[in-house]
Amino acid sequence: MSMAVGEIKRRPGGRSSRVRSAVLAATVEVAELKGFDPLSIADVSERSGVHETSIYRRWGTRENLMIEAFLDHSGRLLPTPDTGDVRTDLIEFGTTVVRYLSTPFGVAFYRTVVNTASSSKTSTAREYWLARYRAAVDIVERGIARGQLGANTDPGIVIELVISPLHMRALVGLLPLTEDLPKRLVDAVFDGLQAAEHPAAT
Repeated sequence: MSMAVGEIKRRPGGRSSRVRSAVLAATVEVAELKGFDPLSIADVSERSGVHETSIYRRWGTRENLMIEAFLDHSGRLLPTPDTGDVRTDLIEFGTTVVRYLSTPFGVAFYRTVVNTASSSKTSTAREYWLARYRAAVDIVERGIARGQLGANTDPGIVIELVISPLHMRALVGLLPLTEDLPKRLVDAVFDGLQAAEHPAAT
């Protein structure tokens, strides 16, 4: 019988990291091959070489494992740009989101996150949204610090106005996602911010 990855006698810290990486990678691979709904701990165990009990002991539930795996995967695919110009950063960030949400994996991932975000069984989904939200808000805060946006600008509102329509289109599917959409949204938000800072004289 072959020895499971989790049973290999190596340094605890290094082994733990390797086991985590193997399980998370296997989870993404199984999801890409079989889809999200059929994905099981048994499938992940077989593909990663890590015993099912070890996976359950570390992640507790299938949902926790899926969210952490997809969080790790999407975090590498959705970097936060810092070009020095807040408008450019927001457009690039939005464009990256559009491209990710235009893939079957991206849509399925976000639906999984949404479906588990309110579950009492896991806080990982909420942690994912908060982490992505904070990273995006940093883009606007850097723009404020550079003087590219007014000091009274609400970073959270800016991000919600730019990103929420992208998620709505991807998850609800009523309207198509297009590559020009992030620029159109950012332009509309900036026009509104400028109008608020410089109201027309009556």
